[in-house]
Amino acid sequence: MKLVKNFPNRITAESAKEYLKAYNIECIIQSSDLMFGSSGGDFIHGADLYVQEKDYKFALELIYNTFNGI
Repeated sequence: MKLVKNFPNRITAESAKEYLKAYNIECIIQSSDLMFGSSGGDFIHGADLYVQEKDYKFALELIYNTFNGI
């Protein structure tokens, strides 16, 4: 599997995953667990979207044309 993009949150990564599925590109999302800051505030690390090597170039093009700037 190859990293296509890191998204700021899982919700956006899930949207990108559904978008790629419409093009028959299988992918997975890997994200960190919820973490707690020392001040008591919650924060979440981004979510990584991975695709198979054979789909990488096309997936990268689709994601950056649609989700660029996120």
